[in-house]
Amino acid sequence: MNFFPNRLTDNSRPSAPSGVTDWEPVTRYTRASSTGRLIRCPHCGTEKRVYHFSWSAVTCQGCDRMVDKYNFTTAK
Repeated sequence: MNFFPNRLTDNSRPSAPSGVTDWEPVTRYTRASSTGRLIRCPHCGTEKRVYHFSWSAVTCQGCDRMVDKYNFTTAK
């Protein structure tokens, strides 16, 4: 098992948890593990994996909108 996914090619990326229905808002205490954490865009619902939360806003790759960090939701 590869604990360090290749972040350049996204090979061996951990898949999304199956049946994720519980989402909670990102807070200042939200942390990502070494395998990353799944976040969801509040506008289009696109799910992406992030490996850290040291950003204040990011452009969603699904809808090309700038979204504040605290507007995202994350899987429990």
